[in-house]
Amino acid sequence: FKDKTTYKVLALYIIATYYYELFGQMPYLFLNGQKGSGKSTLLAALKLYCFNAKFIVDITEAGLFRLCSFEGGTIILDEMENLTSRAKTQDSTMASVLKGGYSNSGGVYRHKGVTESFNIYTPKIIANIFGLDDVIADRCIEVRTYRFDMSKGEHQNLEDPKLYKDLHMDEIKNLTSRCCISALKYFQILYKIYTDKKTQIISTNSPRSAQIMKPLLAVARFVDMFEVGLESQYNTLD
Repeated sequence: FKDKTTYKVLALYIIATYYYELFGQMPYLFLNGQKGSGKSTLLAALKLYCFNAKFIVDITEAGLFRLCSFEGGTIILDEMENLTSRAKTQDSTMASVLKGGYSNSGGVYRHKGVTESFNIYTPKIIANIFGLDDVIADRCIEVRTYRFDMSKGEHQNLEDPKLYKDLHMDEIKNLTSRCCISALKYFQILYKIYTDKKTQIISTNSPRSAQIMKPLLAVARFVDMFEVGLESQYNTLD
């Protein structure tokens, strides 16, 4: 990344995946960059820490909305080059799921003798090279990835995520378990922060941006609350 604050955004997004059920909308994370810029490596790292994450390189539309409905958690979609334009997504059920699945108010309905409804609301992380249909992109926080200049000797020995996982599995399990316990313990407090009027005030260039950034802002306030010792103010909120 060229902007080091991206690491903070990723950390906040990971935390937010454990609390996504309390949000009205959950933004997608969109990783965009040229070949060899580390998108798949980053996705593999995010899979280790996001809530109940599934890393998917190929899935049918029906498989996607059933996975969202029956298992929930974080859906990680790599190599999504079939979503790069409105022309490509015009008749795509997968695109429709992604266009509606950021909000906790929509669903997919299928009729086979009886009508079945499927909840498509989950955190989703998408990666590709050539960009997204503008409607889907409107639901995303975009993160640009860049190649290292190997001619300058930068990062010649990058650690493989699988090796990292094998060496640090106890640490990873401990951290993700603490995130789950945190969600159980502080769910109500984060909800108070999320619905607090102070969290509604977001300076952006569009209502949609304010809408999708609200969960991350609430998580940031939640983290800061403990950093500066202000947790008591939300413990007493009506």
